[in-house]
Amino acid sequence: MKRYPSQTHRILLLAILVPLLSIAVHAQVTLQHMKINGPYVTTQTNSSTSISGTTYTLPGYGPVRVTWVATPGSSLPFFNPKDVPSAYNQSAGGYTWGSDTQVIGINNSSAGAGTLSYIVTFHFQAGPPDVSKLVLMIAALANGTTATASQGVSLTGEYLFPVTPVSAPTRLTSGNFIESDWSNHTGSDHVNTGWALFKVPSPVGNSLSLRFSHIYGDGIAFTLGYAVDNGILKVCKVAGPGVALGTPVTFTAGSSTFTIPAGPAPGGTCVVGPSLPVGSTVTVAETIPAGDTVSSITVALPGQLVGTSNLAGGSVSVVIGIGVTEVTFTDEKRTGFLEICKTGKVTGSFTFNVNPGGLGPFVVPAGACSPAIEVAAGPVVITELPSPGVAMIGCNTIPTNEQGPCNLGAQTSTVTVVPGDISTMTIAFVANRRGP
Repeated sequence: MKRYPSQTHRILLLAILVPLLSIAVHAQVTLQHMKINGPYVTTQTNSSTSISGTTYTLPGYGPVRVTWVATPGSSLPFFNPKDVPSAYNQSAGGYTWGSDTQVIGINNSSAGAGTLSYIVTFHFQAGPPDVSKLVLMIAALANGTTATASQGVSLTGEYLFPVTPVSAPTRLTSGNFIESDWSNHTGSDHVNTGWALFKVPSPVGNSLSLRFSHIYGDGIAFTLGYAVDNGILKVCKVAGPGVALGTPVTFTAGSSTFTIPAGPAPGGTCVVGPSLPVGSTVTVAETIPAGDTVSSITVALPGQLVGTSNLAGGSVSVVIGIGVTEVTFTDEKRTGFLEICKTGKVTGSFTFNVNPGGLGPFVVPAGACSPAIEVAAGPVVITELPSPGVAMIGCNTIPTNEQGPCNLGAQTSTVTVVPGDISTMTIAFVANRRGP
């Protein structure tokens, strides 16, 4: 059946190859797919390059070589990539589909070509696949375009594209003959299927083939998927020394973001995070609160840790295992105390700001000191706000070795504050005098 241009465009909307990856908490099975190209890559000048025999990766399985062979007297169709955002994040047959911008359309668009006949074969390079995980996807068959599998398959689910008119269902007969079930469709579109998922009930050996009879003007798509069980990521937060119980701490795991209140040792407070494919790697990262340091990151089971934990950056990469993979972060409050004293032959009061943390303003009378100020341990910059007729002439600290750069022009004093309580505080002296 000849297709009108608008119908061809709509068929290509169904010809999708999205990476079938979901991190929804309640997903049971993740279906990852193999991204393949068509038999020809067409440029705007209509020149073509055959890519039959290319090896691709089927996630969860490994390398698969794909060959395209036209039957005698026929030829191969073209490969037309197309972006289909409205077809993402759908589910069928108990599998969850994720989102991506990768799509594919195999289009018989050569004028006068008639119906093309060709065979696509998937050659499994790492030995026979586990057929309990193998899934075949075929999309957008028009009335007259058919696919015959090299062995029996079962239709496990399909997604009918919910445009007006809604797509026709898929029909499977004789266990391996796949076509549009347009005669059982009440809508006005009597030709187009959505995308359908098929299981292969018996071993396939080292190859699986599809023989297509592809009418002129029709755009279709197909690929292999591999079902991967999901595991659950659990993240726990422990309030170590100096950290108040209940302090909210933000984490990311892949594209998920969540907040956990810090809990008491040893287990802390936990959040059940995203559901992820078993065997996949995810990086869990903490947004470290100011003044805190990550003192420990543990993974249960330890064998699921990838490399080493990044304590300074507050992150760790783990391999998702069967069941629950638990990651526990422990923080300590790394703060100390600072006191600012004003010295020199001056009168009146002087104002200071302190960083990091944007602390202040602190007003200190001449010849006196501020109260103890809790600050993040490490380098601290004290900035004196300008006072008319007064110039900064020097800086020093107790203990003396905690004085850093003293920038008289910028009126800043950089000091080191050690972690601890008031007994280990840094006392910073800023000297001034009248006149320029």
